[in-house]
Amino acid sequence: MYKEYHFHDLSDNGNYHQLMADDVEYVKPSKYFEKMIVASVASMNSIFLQRQNPEAPIHLLELNSYANAYQFWTKRLAEIRSTKVSDDWQALLESKSKKEQFRLLKNAQLSSKGLMALLLLAESKGYSFSQYTAEHDRQGLEKEKMPLLAELKDGVVHKVGDTQLSDGEIAQAIRHRKFLNAKFIDRENSWHCFFLTFESIGGEERWKDGQPHYHYISDKFGIPRATVLQELKSRKYRFSPWHLDKVDDD
Repeated sequence: MYKEYHFHDLSDNGNYHQLMADDVEYVKPSKYFEKMIVASVASMNSIFLQRQNPEAPIHLLELNSYANAYQFWTKRLAEIRSTKVSDDWQALLESKSKKEQFRLLKNAQLSSKGLMALLLLAESKGYSFSQYTAEHDRQGLEKEKMPLLAELKDGVVHKVGDTQLSDGEIAQAIRHRKFLNAKFIDRENSWHCFFLTFESIGGEERWKDGQPHYHYISDKFGIPRATVLQELKSRKYRFSPWHLDKVDDD
């Protein structure tokens, strides 16, 4: 379900942790998010505790880490379930036409927590959950020349591992990397898809002067699910999705 990586930077004695989710299809969103969030939080807790208590038995630290992670998830789940899902969003799950969906989504906004609340509501109404990602490097990039790990923050490149590339070349590779995350909910022949790209959340698309946003498409758009997924996995999709303003969590 996920891949976990740990990196140690000898130059500053720092540590980096990366958790990458695999594609998943037709599962219960509540179970999926529980596994992912608990795994991520437990791993971070374990790293912290091992650094603070290097002589302590690892299995005890891991037990403590998972106990804390489940407490975190229980609290997070309660917050999500208490998040109000508007009547329009609830109606969207039962909508019968593209025209009706456009009416319901006019001026709609969505936060990360709001989307999770919608996904959990959809689960209670018989929907399953799928998630897919797509990643494309800058065209012409020789990936084997990249460092093991690289981050661009405030215009400064931070890297781990050897590389033949300059900081400027690494920065360009990061800026021109394409990444997409798509979340589907399915019930029989009905499906809804919410997806983000680096450009859409970074304000780099021509939408409301750089407003971060989600994209939305459903079976009512008349495009087969398999075709939509194939295009989302490609470097550039050709269909026209609906845009939803992405807002911060309360």
